[in-house]
Amino acid sequence: MQKVTSLPALVRTLWQRKYWFVLGVLVCAGIGFLIGNSTYTPYYTAEAQLKLPHEKVRYKRNQSFSDATAIGVYRIQALDQQVLVPVQRHLAADFNLSVTLDNLKEQIHTIPPSDGSMILRIQAQAQTPRQAMLIANTHLIVFTTKVKQFNHLKKVQIYQFAALRQTPANQPNTKKYTVYGGIVGLLLVSTFIIWRQYIQTDRR
Repeated sequence: MQKVTSLPALVRTLWQRKYWFVLGVLVCAGIGFLIGNSTYTPYYTAEAQLKLPHEKVRYKRNQSFSDATAIGVYRIQALDQQVLVPVQRHLAADFNLSVTLDNLKEQIHTIPPSDGSMILRIQAQAQTPRQAMLIANTHLIVFTTKVKQFNHLKKVQIYQFAALRQTPANQPNTKKYTVYGGIVGLLLVSTFIIWRQYIQTDRR
C-alpha cells in the first residue's frame, strides 16, 4: 500500500535536513561562481569621433531628413572594403597588429548622432585597451580621407581621437551563475531528500 504524505509532514522533513540545503546551495553556488569566472572574456572599447558637414538642401524643412540619410550612407561607407583594407594594412605596418577584415567588420561600429550635430561616433572593440584605441584611431584617420573622396567633401574634420580605457566594457557573469548554481543546489537537495525519504521507502 502506497504511503500518503501530507504537505506539513513534507515540510517538516525538509526542515529537519536544512543543513543539507545549506551545503548543497554553497557547493553548487561555488561551482556556478567558478563557471562564471572561467567563461568570462573581457573586451575593451575605444571611441573616436568624426565631424561631418550638414547636407545642403533646397528647403530647410528637409534638413533633418537629408542629414539622416547622409549619415546612413557614411555609416555604410565606414565598413567598405576601400576603408577597411587600408586600416588593416596600417595596423600591421605601423603597430604590428594583425587583424583580419572579417574581424575588423565585427570590431568596428558606428553610432549616428542623436542631437543633429553630424558627429559620427566610431567605436572599436578589442581584447586589450591598446588594440581598441589603435583600431579606432587608425579607422578614424583612414575614413576621414576616404569619406572626402567618396562624397567630394571638404568640411570633414577629426573631432576627437580615441583615448585609452582600462575598464572593460563587459562584466563577468559570476553573480548570475552563482545565483543559478544556488537554485540548482536547492532543487537537487530537495529532490534527493524526497526521493530518499518517500519514493524509495514506498518501493521497499
